[in-house]
Amino acid sequence: MKWKGFKDIQATIIIDLIKSEEELKNNLHKDAQRYLKKSFQYSLKFEESDEWDEFYPIYKKVAVNGGIVPVQLDKIDKKKLYLLVIKHEGKIIGGLIINFEDGIPNMMINAIDSNYYYTCAGYFNYWNMILWAKNKGFKKLNLGGYQIYAKKKLVYINKFKEKWGGLIVHYYVYSKNPLYILGRK
Repeated sequence: MKWKGFKDIQATIIIDLIKSEEELKNNLHKDAQRYLKKSFQYSLKFEESDEWDEFYPIYKKVAVNGGIVPVQLDKIDKKKLYLLVIKHEGKIIGGLIINFEDGIPNMMINAIDSNYYYTCAGYFNYWNMILWAKNKGFKKLNLGGYQIYAKKKLVYINKFKEKWGGLIVHYYVYSKNPLYILGRK
């Protein structure tokens, strides 16, 4: 057996989309149900979009505030990704970017303009992403990374993702660079 490299464990949350919409909604944590209901008061719209230039500044601000170097807009391969946005009164206030891994939609980027947190747009975003993937005929949805050894802000991101009724799934990644594995610790 050939050596694959140094091994590290990672995790994600997978939503089972075979369930009915009602079952999916009933599996939501009570906080997610409450904030989702509140988001409906603001007449938010969720849609597929090609308005990358309008979404990018929101993503960039969220990334920088989170201590992440944002991917440059011209480096994003828009032909292989889906941009799903939330609009309030015709203006993009947030959204997410989906890629596909092994035929499963995978949330890569999620960003909401902080001026619109009061609309509970983050809850609206996640719920509509789930419905979008279900309506496209997918059987599963990957909510993106789940930090096993989370600290500080990442703990809250994990708790938010846990509210959507998914299953935490662990998997291994390999790297021949030990610094990559150590850096993840």
